[in-house]
Amino acid sequence: MERIYSQYHAEDFARDMQVSRETLAGFEKWFHLLSGWNNSINLVQKSTIEQFWQRHALDSYQLCSLVPAGASKLLDMGAGAGFPGLALAIYLKSDPKWAGAQIDLIEANGKKCSFLRAVIRELSLPARVIQERAEQTAPAQYDVICARAFAPLLRLCDYALPFWGPDTIGLFPKGRNYAQEDELARKSYDYELGLLASKSDAEGQILILKNLKARGPEAEARV
Repeated sequence: MERIYSQYHAEDFARDMQVSRETLAGFEKWFHLLSGWNNSINLVQKSTIEQFWQRHALDSYQLCSLVPAGASKLLDMGAGAGFPGLALAIYLKSDPKWAGAQIDLIEANGKKCSFLRAVIRELSLPARVIQERAEQTAPAQYDVICARAFAPLLRLCDYALPFWGPDTIGLFPKGRNYAQEDELARKSYDYELGLLASKSDAEGQILILKNLKARGPEAEARV
């Protein structure tokens, strides 16, 4: 899928992701809130607002199909303006099969947390904001851990390990340098890695991690 960002619109997103009218309406409301808030606080680069539907919405929503059946506790580390966490929350709300599921959004920036809470409130989303740094958040096990444009894979593994359980999966969208990040991370961690080509970036991949384990005391000390 190679399109010029500014030529990719809401109807393109709805078609490509086959979302319902209700889901699309949620994304449109999120977009309008983001546009308004971004005039006063720096949530995303202003130049990317017109790229919302491909660069942000599509890039985030493509993770939804990878959430395993039965998942109920999800985590977005470094949520920022809600990519991909709010997209996953809209997805969880859209289908009764996810009743009771929730996503926690970890974000240290207070203004961004205020924005996230505003979107969650306006859209009645199954999400909670945790205003902390990921490395300072109390350990807890999650079914799915995701992060987008937050840190290199090695650091993501560092941050994710305290939240990892026996059946946890990590969903991490990466760009063209994903192989180098994987090579570096494997010096400190063992994990199973699956790759799925990105729908929003011709050179990108979604990294799907399972069975994350630190390699010895030196790796564990990094956390």
